[in-house]
Amino acid sequence: MNPDFDYISKGLAGVEENLSKAALYPIGQALELAISLIPLGLPSDSRFWLEKLAQMSRNSQSSGKRFRAKLALASSQAIGLPVDMAINLGAFVEMIQSASLIHDDVVDEASLRRNEPTVNSLMGNRFAVLTGDYVLSLALTKLGELKNHNLTMRFSEVVSQMTFGEAMEIEITFDHTRTIAHYLTTISLKTASLLSFCCQSACLIANVDEKTINSLTEFGANLGMAFQLIDDTLDFVGPDGKEKCQDFKEGLLTLPILLLDIQGNPFDKSIDEIQVLIAEKNTLTQTIDKAREYSVKAIDCLDGIRSLIPEHCLQTFTNINTSIYERLPNNLNPFPRR
Repeated sequence: MNPDFDYISKGLAGVEENLSKAALYPIGQALELAISLIPLGLPSDSRFWLEKLAQMSRNSQSSGKRFRAKLALASSQAIGLPVDMAINLGAFVEMIQSASLIHDDVVDEASLRRNEPTVNSLMGNRFAVLTGDYVLSLALTKLGELKNHNLTMRFSEVVSQMTFGEAMEIEITFDHTRTIAHYLTTISLKTASLLSFCCQSACLIANVDEKTINSLTEFGANLGMAFQLIDDTLDFVGPDGKEKCQDFKEGLLTLPILLLDIQGNPFDKSIDEIQVLIAEKNTLTQTIDKAREYSVKAIDCLDGIRSLIPEHCLQTFTNINTSIYERLPNNLNPFPRR
């Protein structure tokens, strides 16, 4: 069997199992503890909310393409990390992503995520925040199981970067003076930092040489930039389970609009007017071209360690890179499906 397929497929299956079990196990423990401490037993409504919390946590982690887990698994395989340890790492980064998205949906007042109702739309903001916190606690449990001080310290830095990036985005809401430089800095913090960490984390656990760490870290960072640029392109295309033009409705100017170089305030224009301008100036294609620049940089980052990594692992990185564009409709995909 293809060693690449065997490792990654086993790893992804393990990640799914970990995510499913993790959502329920702590709740079961909490119920048992509460019942043992309360002489008359746990009130039925309390039991209901604890179980609902577990259900929402599990549901929030049950969909998605596991892009971050694939990155963590591919990096783990490339440096020879045992698959069981890679599975814990993959589950950890997916939990972080899930918690982040749940909280983002509250901030953005989003009603859909991957064509499914968000936790906040179903249960309200307060319960959604608790669900996000709960998923984060599951992630921290996984982090503890990995027992690596350097990994913990690096993760704390990544959380700070993601938070700062989100804060920068909130600060610029409905501000027509946003620049491309500000936009790129924001996405490097809120998105690229986590994808970079997905690649770097395996290196920290295995304590590999600095050259390998830097190469994989930069690969992940550039991949993260490409990923977010495609995500922002999709906001104007409509697939991938998102409401069309949602970012613009929420007051965010992303690259397809910033490239229009509109004189005056873009928010004075209707969505239809913006869509017409985007089509006329072809800024979606320009944004995709920018993403491809980062994708090329990502692959170039691996040049210095090609002799150290098995060929099938390098091919996996290439496949992950091109998979970013699979979310695009065929007419915009630079790597169209055959």
